[in-house]
Amino acid sequence: EPMTRADLPINVIRQFTPAHKKNYTLAYIYPSLELSDGRNALAFAEDVAEIHTDDGKTYYPASANIVFADTLRVMMYDSRLAVIASLFVVLIFLYLHFRRVRDVWRVMMPLICGILWMLGVMVAMGMRLSFFNMVVLPSLIGIGIDNGVHLYHRYRAEGPGSMPLVMRTTGR
Repeated sequence: EPMTRADLPINVIRQFTPAHKKNYTLAYIYPSLELSDGRNALAFAEDVAEIHTDDGKTYYPASANIVFADTLRVMMYDSRLAVIASLFVVLIFLYLHFRRVRDVWRVMMPLICGILWMLGVMVAMGMRLSFFNMVVLPSLIGIGIDNGVHLYHRYRAEGPGSMPLVMRTTGR
């Protein structure tokens, strides 16, 4: 049964009663889905983004779930941009450092292989990229390229045919 104002305890009524008004309406929307799942939070926020009443008024609800959905929306857009920008900046710095596309490609290979392995394992295990993965990926790109740079510098110092030695001894 719907609750009425008379059913609410006085301490709840005080929290939601504006000082300048005596008449008010309090609405609580119970979600039918688990809102810790980002897709559900986005759908819920979209469903309740605007509440139109019969008297022509529009209300905009607020809750932690709606803020979470807004944060997800921003991160889904910005995280793609951050990953692309991170890769682009890494490529620029590698080219400025090595001055040869072939050297840049060789240094990028460990990072590319690592990312492909990670995505392959995620697909094989049924995992999806999440909000938290997308926050970490630009950092992983920056940290991951470090290994390729060290391996390649060591390989150039040791000379052709030294890759087994380089792989065994670099970064110990």
